[in-house]
Amino acid sequence: MTSPTASTRLSPFFFYMLTQSSWFLSMGIQFILFPYLVTEVLQESGTRVGIAQMSLQIPALLFMLLGGTIAERRDVRSILMLVHGLAIVPPLALFFVMQSGGLEYGFMIIYGLAMGTLSAFAMPARDTLLSKVVPDGNIQKGVMLAMMAQQMSMLAGMIMAISGNFVEASLLFILQTIIIIIGGIGGWKLPAMPALAHHKEQGRMAAIADGVREVFSSPTIKPVVILMFFVGMFYVGAFMVVLPLMIRDVFQGSITEFAIAFSCFWGATILSTIILMKFAPIARPGRLLGLAVCSGVTFLTLFHFEMNFVVYCCLNFLWGLGAGVTMALTRMIVQMEAPDSHRARILSVYQLGFAGGAPLGSLAMGYLVDQFGLYDAVLFPAGSMVLVLLYLFTRTQLVHVKAPGV
Repeated sequence: MTSPTASTRLSPFFFYMLTQSSWFLSMGIQFILFPYLVTEVLQESGTRVGIAQMSLQIPALLFMLLGGTIAERRDVRSILMLVHGLAIVPPLALFFVMQSGGLEYGFMIIYGLAMGTLSAFAMPARDTLLSKVVPDGNIQKGVMLAMMAQQMSMLAGMIMAISGNFVEASLLFILQTIIIIIGGIGGWKLPAMPALAHHKEQGRMAAIADGVREVFSSPTIKPVVILMFFVGMFYVGAFMVVLPLMIRDVFQGSITEFAIAFSCFWGATILSTIILMKFAPIARPGRLLGLAVCSGVTFLTLFHFEMNFVVYCCLNFLWGLGAGVTMALTRMIVQMEAPDSHRARILSVYQLGFAGGAPLGSLAMGYLVDQFGLYDAVLFPAGSMVLVLLYLFTRTQLVHVKAPGV
């Protein structure tokens, strides 16, 4: 039998992309099914929708930094294999619950917490692995390709979710399980990635604190992490709560409308990533990042006005263009600026900033929707983001970040 090490000599990056793509393909299915079940099937209120979405996101607050530290102290290949092995349990469990006719809100919360926890350990491991397998050491190109794989897989998963109109929605959780298993096989085919020896000499909590200090001592990484925390709070919170509720309450949509609307957003992120790859390397990513985040304020504000479903989808598409630029450039900046000795921990702080703000935003948006209604609720995150951007543009080096050698 061919050993894992021998089989990966051809292209470790291929198996990395297989693992990356399978995870986000399964997440694309989840991205549609989870809010659909909570809003359409269980008919929950705005606050309870926000809490449910928060259950997917809040484990990042608890485990992301720990996940980054473990990724530097353990073989990341083994971490990914373990995560994929455990990740088949929640969708299988939800399948059997739905088959028995016992779907309840509490089961959705348990599912969200389980998958959110596994994601908190998977993300730092994948991000650490990328810098080790990227072809020719080209970090910008590697990040762009990984982002494109993530976005295209998410989109494909959302399109698969449309089949919930023609088959039992519970069967999609079986499909999700199979996809996760394929990703685990991709992880098994990767070469072993042993930790650097000096990481084992430092205590776990000391290592986490050291990574946080490294982030906040960097004039380029610090504003990116601050930005992504508030992107998670104000943009992701609105995206995960307000937009699904609009599909249900304004457009009376089915799972098809959920998939179409979110596919418009993720399709746009793919397009913007392709355009970025065309013009890579980006000499001044800070300036372009500033424009992209500002566009989000504009499009979020426009959701305040009544519209038909076509206009709603167009706004999702335009918002997605800026989101794709934001996600790609922030990750690229952090990957370029982070030293090898701290990369996993710094990337976990970056992910924590993004994923950590999201549950707070989801909870807040659920409350705001119940208190002020869908249309007025979006003005709160849009206005708050303006204040954040004014600070970052005038008090930090965010818009002045340059690529190495520029």
